[in-house]
Amino acid sequence: MGDTAFTDQVYLTLLQLEKEARHAESVEGLGYVMVNRARILTPYRQAVLFRQSEPGAFEVQAISDVPTVDVNAPFVRWLARAANALAAKENGKTLHDVDPAELPGRDGDDASNWLPARVLWCPLAASDGALIGALMLARDEPWREADGVLIAHLTDAWGHAWRALEKPHRRWTWKTAESWHIKAAAAAVVLILLFPVSQTALAPAEVVAHDPELVAAPMDGVIKAVHVVPNAAVAKGDLLFSYDDTTLSGRLDVAEEELSIALAALRTARQGAFNDPKRNAEVALLVARADLSKAERDYISAQVQRKDVRAGRNGVAVFRDAADLEGRPVRTGERVMLISEPHNTELRIELPVADAVVLEPGSPVRLFLDRSPLNPVDAVLEYAAYEAEVTPSGVLSFRLVARFVDENPPRVGLRGTAKVESSDVPLFLYLFRRPLSALRQLLGI
Repeated sequence: MGDTAFTDQVYLTLLQLEKEARHAESVEGLGYVMVNRARILTPYRQAVLFRQSEPGAFEVQAISDVPTVDVNAPFVRWLARAANALAAKENGKTLHDVDPAELPGRDGDDASNWLPARVLWCPLAASDGALIGALMLARDEPWREADGVLIAHLTDAWGHAWRALEKPHRRWTWKTAESWHIKAAAAAVVLILLFPVSQTALAPAEVVAHDPELVAAPMDGVIKAVHVVPNAAVAKGDLLFSYDDTTLSGRLDVAEEELSIALAALRTARQGAFNDPKRNAEVALLVARADLSKAERDYISAQVQRKDVRAGRNGVAVFRDAADLEGRPVRTGERVMLISEPHNTELRIELPVADAVVLEPGSPVRLFLDRSPLNPVDAVLEYAAYEAEVTPSGVLSFRLVARFVDENPPRVGLRGTAKVESSDVPLFLYLFRRPLSALRQLLGI
């Protein structure tokens, strides 16, 4: 009856320990059960739980009667070296009785200072047979065969429970990728990111006149009236705008009077020279004065005749607003308006410096007009400025010029967004060019 009662107690204790393992809520809680609670089934003086961080490398997870493990403590470091040495042996994956003195080097000499003489090495394996850790039990008495049977049963249950608790929190690595399709998907992503695509950039654009006639102010003055409206068709010789001739007319009248006075004085001097030869020198001076007055009169007269500015060729008058010109003082050579052919146009693009890509003449350009974004217009890049300048909108940009491919290009003044294409680059660079540029500026490289 005594042996039967003892056997029943052993079975109950074994079932209780398995239940505690199944009910553990974390790996840490399970480790506490392994190193502390097992002594009610098989007495021992010290227990150490090891976790396999990578194949062949063990680290201390828990120690009996110790709340926390200091990985830098000499005892803990010795235990890790001892576990690695024991696992590397031929019987490292089986439960067996070991002699700590057999450890290599100084670790074997120091074994008697750290552990009792009898040590039981208990590997912990998952249900698939993979080694996930080990349990080291130490005491002064020899281990019996019955102890090994009970511990083997417990370690099998503990290994299954440990893997069940660890699996949801296991960090994904290439080694944990058990199916080929995960690696295949990752390789496909890498190949896709290396796929060459055309590098593009978007920038505001405007349709402008190609080779227009510049209508500049022929002289200093104030514009009195503009005789055409913006974008109006004009023919060669049509009146475009007129100067205010109030001042010129007054100056012309004064010049006419001064010329009359000079001519009258010249006639008087010539008549007097017949009676007084000394007045011949005076005649020469008056002739020069009369010529000067005549030249001034002719100059002012020519300015009066130029107060009306006319078109030099057929085309369209391009300017912003007549009200902005009327009453405005202008200087000689100042631009007033342009005369261009309606469909002889080109595309002017203002590419921001932040979006700049490597462009060469002949690169394809596509214009999406604001009024018709679903009908793009194709063009070819002709010119790209090397020096950036600040646009009226306050953005530092490069100026690009492109010629339209279509025989009927858009008219002057239309605006939209241009997409310019550069050479091929990997898809990764196409997607992350802006973040990489910002990172480079942040790091200063």
